[in-house]
Order: sequence, then structure tokens, then C-alpha cells
Amino acid sequence: MVIVEHGKPVGIISRGSFLRFIGNYLKTSDSVSPTLDSRAHLFQATDSLMSRLAQLRDDLKADPDELMTPVVCGVSSNRNVA
Repeated sequence: MVIVEHGKPVGIISRGSFLRFIGNYLKTSDSVSPTLDSRAHLFQATDSLMSRLAQLRDDLKADPDELMTPVVCGVSSNRNVA
């Protein structure tokens, strides 16, 4: 999925990264059955994803000519990659 804002791509979520996220979430969850606690954790994870997408958008806006550094930093979770 390509995240678009004002007609310009600002982020990407691949099927693989989404499935990996869900798999990791289920592994760390106390229960696979949908409970109120699991739902709260899913909302927290969603907030984290939205925060990361906002950071990627801001990084891309900061330097419109640079594409690799914001993506590599996001994937590696290392804000110091240059």
C-alpha cells in the first residue's frame, strides 16, 4: 500500500511488513482471542504505526530530493543512517 498525501506518495506498507507486524503482535499478545486488552494493544500498535508514518512524511518533506535515507531509517529504526 502506498500512503498518499495531497497526491504525493509519503509512505509504504508492504503486505509482508503488515503480516510480520500482525504475527509479532499475536506472539506478544497474552491471548489470540479478541479481548478488550488485546483490542487496546491493537489500538496502541496502530497509534505507533501512524506516528511512524507521520515521521516518514516529515522526513520526506524536510528534503524533497532525498528518498533513501527516510526509508532506510524507517526500516532499520535507526534515525542516524546517512
